[in-house]
Amino acid sequence: MNELVTFRTVGEELVLTTGRWLLERQHDLKKIKTTKDTGDLVTKGDDEASDRLINVLRGRFPGIPIICEETCESAIDIPESWALVVDPVDGSSNFSRGSNHWAVSIGLVKDGISQAGCCWTPGQDGKGELFFADVAGARLNGKLISPSTIDSLKQAVVLTDWPWDLERRPFTVQFMEKMYPLVRQIKIMGSAVADICDVACGRVDMYFHPGLKPWDIAAAGRIAERAGCIVYSGEHKIEGWSPWQQSFFVCTHALTADPLGLLYRIFVEN
Repeated sequence: MNELVTFRTVGEELVLTTGRWLLERQHDLKKIKTTKDTGDLVTKGDDEASDRLINVLRGRFPGIPIICEETCESAIDIPESWALVVDPVDGSSNFSRGSNHWAVSIGLVKDGISQAGCCWTPGQDGKGELFFADVAGARLNGKLISPSTIDSLKQAVVLTDWPWDLERRPFTVQFMEKMYPLVRQIKIMGSAVADICDVACGRVDMYFHPGLKPWDIAAAGRIAERAGCIVYSGEHKIEGWSPWQQSFFVCTHALTADPLGLLYRIFVEN
């Protein structure tokens, strides 16, 4: 089986149909079923979308492990060989409030490195947006995308978010304290997948989150990378990126010629 070819055919159709199904039934599926110890929540939509996605993926990718947010209860080891990394509803809090800022995400990784990703978001108009990336580039609804050409931090729109791990929330505070005098806006939108895809297609210019999981970035990170963004994991330590690093940073090449230097100034210098 050619995993990449199969993934494009199956993955795009699966996130598209699951996303539309969730959107059409959001009023009924937004009911909160449980709240995790961290404060994160699980809706009826999370659970039912998880079942739909896993059932199809098991049939089309026999023998390939599936790492899914709703079925993982402990630390996730980096998989050997191929694996599918799934987030049925990223932005569950938004979903539960009837907001359109959430996403369905499936990433394909090999030896812990993202190879391809597909994500579906409702979009602001509710008509749906299908993002896909592999070695051939990144696309939105079939058209190649690229990041913003904004070349000044003073004009930049920046996104960040609060990690569910309370011990890591000071990183978000530190990021905002250092960045707010330098940029036009800092926003918290509440869906890592949708936020990263927004950087990839040029709607915003930078995103930072200090506490993500593999299912948050395995697909969206690959989309941003193949769109032409700079993608790093780790506050200031690691060049390159991995879905298995908690901290995640993505920005445009036009915005800064020295992103690692920027991160160093934010998290190391006084």
